[in-house]
Amino acid sequence: MKLYYSPGLSSLSPHIVAREAGFELQLIKVDLATHITFSVVNWCHRVRIDVPPYPHLVRYLRRIADRPKVEEALKAEGLESTIPPVAAPKSLVTDPCHAPG
Repeated sequence: MKLYYSPGLSSLSPHIVAREAGFELQLIKVDLATHITFSVVNWCHRVRIDVPPYPHLVRYLRRIADRPKVEEALKAEGLESTIPPVAAPKSLVTDPCHAPG
């Protein structure tokens, strides 16, 4: 039997019960913080928050979305194309009053 767990969350009780019942467990540690953050940030486009101006967020989304199991889950839910392309960085000088020279 597999037990997916994340330290500090509510996986200890099922772990104890399974051990008491004599089940052999294969422990699989998951990083819920990464997946929850990915899910929340991935919703930005649905609530009209423009993510491309923040290339670090787009790179983060892409890095997580490129994981094979995450790709499978995204495709199963019809979300494979929700990650925007990385925007070209804007010029640091946008105000002509502060232009060099």
